[in-house]
Amino acid sequence: MKARFCLFALGALFVSAVAVAQSQTSFKIYFNGTTANDCYVANVTNLSVQGDGSVLATTNGTPQEVNPTQCGVTTTTQNNVAITSGPSSYAFPSTAGGALPSGSLAFVVTNNTGACTASSNPAAGTLSVTSNNSVSGGTFPANTTTSNANYTVTVSCPGTGGPAIGSATVTVPGTGGGGATSCTTGQAGDLQGFTAVCSGSLINHAGACNPASAGSCPTVTGAFSFDNVFGAAYPGSGFGSDKIFSLGLKQFLSIPFTPSPAHSVSFFVNSTYMPDNNAMFSISTSPGLFNNGQANGTTVICAGGHNPNLTTSSNGTPSVGCALNPNTKYWLNMVPGVAVGGTFQACTTTPCKIAVEEQFQN
Repeated sequence: MKARFCLFALGALFVSAVAVAQSQTSFKIYFNGTTANDCYVANVTNLSVQGDGSVLATTNGTPQEVNPTQCGVTTTTQNNVAITSGPSSYAFPSTAGGALPSGSLAFVVTNNTGACTASSNPAAGTLSVTSNNSVSGGTFPANTTTSNANYTVTVSCPGTGGPAIGSATVTVPGTGGGGATSCTTGQAGDLQGFTAVCSGSLINHAGACNPASAGSCPTVTGAFSFDNVFGAAYPGSGFGSDKIFSLGLKQFLSIPFTPSPAHSVSFFVNSTYMPDNNAMFSISTSPGLFNNGQANGTTVICAGGHNPNLTTSSNGTPSVGCALNPNTKYWLNMVPGVAVGGTFQACTTTPCKIAVEEQFQN
């Protein structure tokens, strides 16, 4: 059996592909799955890119949908019309906001009877829907507050018995820099039941000191801001030393930073000082977003779910690790535990330790 489907992965709104077999039997292919606990379609033996940009999928048996909800894919249906869309959102690269770029929010609609429309709450100017498959335009104002400004963009497509509706979040980041307080104590991210710890003390293991809790290494106290944890605003200082945090159950760290231009640094764990648990890291546009250790390119710029090593770059070279925009606020998120097959397994025995080391690249 062969099927052809279009990819919308480059849109800021990740969309599952819809494939229709040549026998007119319909089925869906969900990406990002590697195990039976993830989302995928079974029996796919070959994928090849065609000249028109579509992908030809070949199966060796009856296609099977396995755990489609693991992808976060939702379908809203009214009679014969449906919008199928993913959970990703669009985040502007700076506090300036502006209009949504062409194709920034993509979606798939089937059996619609007319043109789709889009609106925003709060209102953000006139949004355009192109070819019933993407949203652009609008006027999203600059954000001078310290918190992100979030807008819900809703797409409505008419059908014979009523419209189908899909929505996504558009974010204009707030102001702030590496010296700001890292987070609000008790705030939540995208890990259910987890809250942020924003200040306290950490062990600075540098040189030959003993990093044990009662050892000879110095401690650093205060807000968990970038300059307090890593010695200076991005790219930091004192590279090569381990910053060892002791957290309670269901706590995470979320450290804001603003990259200065033309620098690259790496953040990675030292498992020697956290033998009972590993860690999940992410760089995001809002605090506490991990996406189960998987980057989505918009709200979670890069991520690692096991023994993470994130190389960030603000030097304009997108092929070097995690490409960041200079003078734009980001968050370095860390939580004890590991992501296996897209599922997060938290630390269960306190203290839950994270030992993070920063290494200067250029």
